[in-house]
Amino acid sequence: MAAALLAATLCPAAAFAVDDVPQALARQYADLARKGEEALNQAGPAAAIPVYEQGLAALGEPYGRIHLRLAQLHLQLGRTAEAAAHFRACGLDQRVDAIDRDLVCRDGFESATAPVTFTGSPPPEARVVVVEPKAFAGPVASGDRLPLGSVRLAVEATGHARREAGLRVTAPGVNFVVEAGLRFAEEAEPGAGPDAAAETGTGPRRWPAILTGAVGLALVGAGLTVGYLNRGELDDIRSRQAAGRCGPGACADDLDAASGRGTLADGLWLGGAGLTAAGVGLWFLLD
Repeated sequence: MAAALLAATLCPAAAFAVDDVPQALARQYADLARKGEEALNQAGPAAAIPVYEQGLAALGEPYGRIHLRLAQLHLQLGRTAEAAAHFRACGLDQRVDAIDRDLVCRDGFESATAPVTFTGSPPPEARVVVVEPKAFAGPVASGDRLPLGSVRLAVEATGHARREAGLRVTAPGVNFVVEAGLRFAEEAEPGAGPDAAAETGTGPRRWPAILTGAVGLALVGAGLTVGYLNRGELDDIRSRQAAGRCGPGACADDLDAASGRGTLADGLWLGGAGLTAAGVGLWFLLD
C-alpha cells in the first residue's frame, strides 16, 4: 500500500493510464494534474487543493482519480475527515483501475477511519446520525467506519429529545452507547413535542383554570387601584372639613360618593380574590 500511495503521489499524471476512461477525460486529468503539481511545488498542499477542487467542479463528474489526489493532499495537512471522504469517493468510481481502488483508495479510506459499533438499549425507532464532520453527516449504522479523531453524533427517537454526544474515534475501533434523550414529558419544556403542552400544564384542559385565575387577578388589581385613589379623595375631604372650606352639604355629598367608591373597591378585590382561588382549585382538579 505504501508503495502504491507513493507512486500515485509522486506521479499523479501518469496514474490514469490504466483507468477505464475516455481519452478526452484522461487528457483533462493530465492537464489538471500538471497545474496541481505546479501549485504544490510552489506553495504546498493548501495551494494545490483548490486547483483540484476547481478542476473537479469544472469536469462535472466525480472522477475518482481527482478524489484520490485530494485525499492525499488533505492527508498531508492532517485533515483526516476530508481525506477519508475523498478516499471513499475514489473507491466508489469503477473507472479507476481495480488495483488502485483496492490498494490505494480503499486502503487509504480504512487507514483514515475506524468502525464505530453501537451498544445500549434505545427505543426501536431510534437512529444515530453524524453531525460532525460535515463530510460524513447523515444516518450511520453500527459498524460503519468514521474518520479518526473527533466526531459528533446525535441520537434521534420519536417522543424523545434529540441527544448529541462527542466521540473520539481511534483505531482499531470504538464503541458508542446509544441513549435516547429524555422523553418530552420528563423534560417539561414547552414545545418539546406533541405531549409537551399537557405535561407542562398548558394543555387545553387547563385553559378554564388559567382564564379564571387571570380574571380574578385583574379584578384584585382594579379593586386595589380604586381603593388607593379613593383614599386620597377621602383625605382631601377630611382636610377641607377641618379647614372649614366645605360649602352647605358639599362635603357630605363628597363623603357619600367616597363611601360608594370604597364599597366598589372592596367588592372588586374580594370578588377577584375569590375567582383567583377558584382558578387555583380548577388547576388541580383538571390535572
